[in-house]
Amino acid sequence: MDIAPKIRVFIIDDHQLIIDGVQSLIKGDDEIIVSGYTHQADQVLKLLSQHPSDIVICDVNLPGMSGVELSRKIKQQYPDIKIIALSMFGDKGAIAEMLQAGVSG
Repeated sequence: MDIAPKIRVFIIDDHQLIIDGVQSLIKGDDEIIVSGYTHQADQVLKLLSQHPSDIVICDVNLPGMSGVELSRKIKQQYPDIKIIALSMFGDKGAIAEMLQAGVSG
């Protein structure tokens, strides 16, 4: 019997409450694990090299670097990673920019 590898998710958000909430949702699924998380956008590329991931859940508004800029950097270094943008704002311009940066949804 082949056991499919788990989907590895890395979370980037400057609010611990959001990270905790996403982790709680993921814990309920046996096929997904949290590979890591950070509050610091400038640490993401280094951490992704240490914690291989299939999906990144990225806050659109991060201190020090926008989610758009960070998504571009992630896609340049890790083109196979899927990125899901997370935001509490409905700014259509930011959504369009994230999609242009390579975000999957």
